[in-house]
Amino acid sequence: MSSGWIRTSGPATIEIIDDQETILAGGRFGTDRDGYRAMLAWADATRSGSGQPKAATAWAGTSSDRAHSDGDM
Repeated sequence: MSSGWIRTSGPATIEIIDDQETILAGGRFGTDRDGYRAMLAWADATRSGSGQPKAATAWAGTSSDRAHSDGDM
């Protein structure tokens, strides 16, 4: 499969992977305005320094019907 954009109508999924393609963190967000804002907040929190601890904090502030963890992520 070649790299590029994939268009879907379901929830937006984002993942952080390391050099060995191990998933370090991830989440799923709604495709509405609130889901988009939650995804941006999550991405900003995870890139601002310490990674997963900040991602967990970002998750705590999201609405469960718009964003949820996939359990092991």
